[in-house]
Amino acid sequence: MAWDLTEDRISWQTAPVAGLQSVSVLVPREDGKLWALSGSNSLFLFNPQSRTVVQTVEITGPGGWTGTPALAPGQDGLLYGSTGSGNIFTLNPETGGHQVITSGRYVLPHTDGRLYFSRGPELFRATLTRGGRAGGCDEPLG
Repeated sequence: MAWDLTEDRISWQTAPVAGLQSVSVLVPREDGKLWALSGSNSLFLFNPQSRTVVQTVEITGPGGWTGTPALAPGQDGLLYGSTGSGNIFTLNPETGGHQVITSGRYVLPHTDGRLYFSRGPELFRATLTRGGRAGGCDEPLG
């Protein structure tokens, strides 16, 4: 939906993907397109100008946790996210290339170059190496 702030009304709305239950997170690109993460394992690149889906990406992997959909930009230009099935992934926002890097939920790329996330009641961090791969093993905090 697009809201017109000057007229205080909906100017247009659309269901970008048929059958989509929810959109959990939106992250803008510099060109005005939006990466959207659904409540499941789907991402799509939406063009608000043409009101069309330009690209779709399915994140598949072992998961294993009930995840919380999240998507956030990292210092390295990649997007870091977690899916509803508990996969933590990287996404190149320009190409849509992606990789599942571990399992967990509540992902947060930090300015210290590490990725923070949880698994159940435990907090973890992983040191990221070039290309968004988690270097070494996941390190529990506390």
